[in-house]
Amino acid sequence: MANLSVLIVNISDWSCNNKVYGYDNIEFDFSKLICLCWDHYPFPSLPKKFYHENFVVLKICNNSNNFGQVSSVCNLKSLRWLDLSGLSNLKAVPEISCNIEELYLDGTVIKELSSTIENVSNLERLSLRNCSSLESLPNGICKLKFLKYLCISGCLKIDRLPEDIGNLEGLEALEADDLTEVPSSIVRLKNLHGLSLERCKRQGLMRILSPILSDCLLLQRINLNFCILSELPYIFGQLSFLNSLKLARNNSETLPTSIMSLSKLSFLNIKFCDRLQYLPKLPCQLQNLEAEGCELLKTLSGFISPYYRYLLSFTSCLSVDWKEIRNIIDDAFLNNYSNKVIRHEAAKGRVGLPEGYIGFPGSEIPGFFDIQSSGSRIVLPQGLLKHEFLGFVFCAIVGVKGDTRYHGNGWNYFQYHLSCKYKRAGGIAFFDFICSLFIKKCGIHLLFGEEFERHSKRLETSNFFKGEPSSRIIASLLPVIKERELMEKLTGLSHLFVTVFLSGFASFMVIPAITDVTMLALCPGRDECSLAIYLTGFQQAFLRFSVMVTNTTHLQNSNIKSSINGDMDPLVINSDGSSIFCKG
Repeated sequence: MANLSVLIVNISDWSCNNKVYGYDNIEFDFSKLICLCWDHYPFPSLPKKFYHENFVVLKICNNSNNFGQVSSVCNLKSLRWLDLSGLSNLKAVPEISCNIEELYLDGTVIKELSSTIENVSNLERLSLRNCSSLESLPNGICKLKFLKYLCISGCLKIDRLPEDIGNLEGLEALEADDLTEVPSSIVRLKNLHGLSLERCKRQGLMRILSPILSDCLLLQRINLNFCILSELPYIFGQLSFLNSLKLARNNSETLPTSIMSLSKLSFLNIKFCDRLQYLPKLPCQLQNLEAEGCELLKTLSGFISPYYRYLLSFTSCLSVDWKEIRNIIDDAFLNNYSNKVIRHEAAKGRVGLPEGYIGFPGSEIPGFFDIQSSGSRIVLPQGLLKHEFLGFVFCAIVGVKGDTRYHGNGWNYFQYHLSCKYKRAGGIAFFDFICSLFIKKCGIHLLFGEEFERHSKRLETSNFFKGEPSSRIIASLLPVIKERELMEKLTGLSHLFVTVFLSGFASFMVIPAITDVTMLALCPGRDECSLAIYLTGFQQAFLRFSVMVTNTTHLQNSNIKSSINGDMDPLVINSDGSSIFCKG
């Protein structure tokens, strides 16, 4: 124990009494301890055997026993990382060592930050989340040149940022919710990667958003939930690094069409946008779309599901066009299993299969799921699983029991787990769907490699949801069909390739010999001969011209035969084997 340098204590059960016996009478000498992290620290002080002056990292959180050494630990010269979150007796912040780089005071009852905070010159992260008694930020905070992260979310009494917030040119993340004023200097924060202005009540927020988005081009995360915006800036489209966008509880009827340009956008939250009626084309890399509670949403313009691991939620979107939902599912099926390499590797067990989740309102299992069952278990017929089994598409209808109600307010979840078991003895396989809500029905459709194209055509013509068949299915299958037809045609012409190869090989061998014979006849005993060069060039030109005339004759004959037979596209092969062109 004498060489212990890091001590981390995590309390998994907060309801326990959190007692540690004998801690006060520790006899070991912890002279090398530099890191102490203890959640729900149960004592009012640190043991005497802990050499505080050596601490580099100190985390004493959620202490309810009036931890009395705040002043002494805050001023430790060696300290770089200090977390006093949840200390119930921390009402004022004492003088802090200028060497501290990260300071966390979340959930404390401090009323103000000392103006001496500007002297903590090395501070990079300052978190004051849920400090409900904190009334304001000192202007001196704007002098922290190395500050990269500032959080005042949940500080209900702070309604404005310091006017000089733009001086924090190194700031990369700003979380400031419930504001009524946003200073114009914020546009100078050009290094921002994350910006949260949730529940911002500033009049004319739209006017300040446009210059922010114009100048802060490195933004990767934006949170504008509950801002009651009636429209969104078109300039969103130029944020090429944006990967997360939260717009829940706003009043816009659609999103700007420029959102299609956000090539890295993977997460979009538009929950409970009560006036949202139309979604434009969305980026193809979008993996998580949360649209619960958008009751007026009807149109999803050209939405194409991502290739791998996606979550699309349209729960309580009662007005959405069924054809739109069907197109999404069709595209998901084709995108996930049309890649031949993935299918081949998955069949050998080398890679995991693509997976995705789509939630939508409904009361019946679609007929596409040809194996159905009441309840939460599906038993497969014996011998149905094959060696080329790719995967499955599973559907379940979930409900509630008794008086339980799932409000779908955007913050509630239901948990589920799907397991597959196979009994070799009887060759029986069955699926169990375990969910925190009531399972009414479930269905499954198995996917096999050799039946992929047949299943795709079935999707095209079935009554899987109401609406017209997806034209994108035909477009997706077309390259596969064309590739197969081309290979069949080339196989039938394989005997011609031998002739082409022999012709090219003969030309390669004979032309140099002709050149040598011409040199010996015209200029014997000489290494250079202009007349021989000219004559050889004329011979080559005449030979190529003859080949071109021959190809043209063959092409015309092929066109005539194709017109007569009516079952073959024209195929042109150059006699020297240089290129193949197929028209189809």
